[in-house]
Amino acid sequence: MIQRIFFLKVEGCGNDFIVLEDIGLSPDSWQILSRKMCDRHFGIGSDGLMLLPSNPNPETKIPVRMFNPDGSDMGMCGNGIRCICRYLCVKEFVATSEFTLYFDVMGREIICSSDDQAHNVRVNMGAPSFRPEDLPIRTDKPATDFNLALGERNFRCSALSMGNPHCVIPVDSFDDLSIESLGPMIENHPLFPKRTNVEFVVVKAPDYLILRVWERGAGQTLACGSGACASLVAMNTLGFCKGTAQIELLGGKVLVEWGGEDKEVFLTGPANEVFEGFYNFETFK
Repeated sequence: MIQRIFFLKVEGCGNDFIVLEDIGLSPDSWQILSRKMCDRHFGIGSDGLMLLPSNPNPETKIPVRMFNPDGSDMGMCGNGIRCICRYLCVKEFVATSEFTLYFDVMGREIICSSDDQAHNVRVNMGAPSFRPEDLPIRTDKPATDFNLALGERNFRCSALSMGNPHCVIPVDSFDDLSIESLGPMIENHPLFPKRTNVEFVVVKAPDYLILRVWERGAGQTLACGSGACASLVAMNTLGFCKGTAQIELLGGKVLVEWGGEDKEVFLTGPANEVFEGFYNFETFK
């Protein structure tokens, strides 16, 4: 039997997502379907799948599940949550230009606000954590500043959680970096039992960072919202930048603000629909 599901493809700084509503499939089935739909050759193609409940109610806290292209749980995604806001506006679940929405992403409350129908969204991403158990990372102390040996090279790193794990690495430039090679090595390093996202950061000025991203379960992407937040927090903690900075990614720019230890991080950036359609698939047995 063939089933049909409506989707909207939305991008934030080139980080593109399939946004849709649940049709009663099991979690295992969604993992399989996310792999199929996210495939750029045989599916729709995207950096992830954002799953909402059927007929989401913007007057309540909306539960969200986020999948990587490999079917694994994403955890948290700052660009993805902005794309969800745009979906809710396009589908007219939100009818006003100005709004505040509340989401539950794997138990983490995320608050989003916009005054232009979610073409630009400010996201309260919650507070970062350097606690090893929150990433997780195999160490008994916060991994705020440590060295990671990869072959003949040593990298200064800072590891933290923004609802998902990040390993942030300051570099002088990207010229001598093979992100396609280093990214998966760090993502799958034994230090990170659940793998990690990887960010390489060039500090151009105290309020301007340039970022390259390798995402867990997705590979190199044009942008990563939680990665931009993690990079700002890490670089500020190491004394390289201010608490507010513009982050330049391959797909565009976002603004990240952080008030310091135990404070919440705010991410502001765009979200725009690319196309919509229906995806046909065989019913799972």
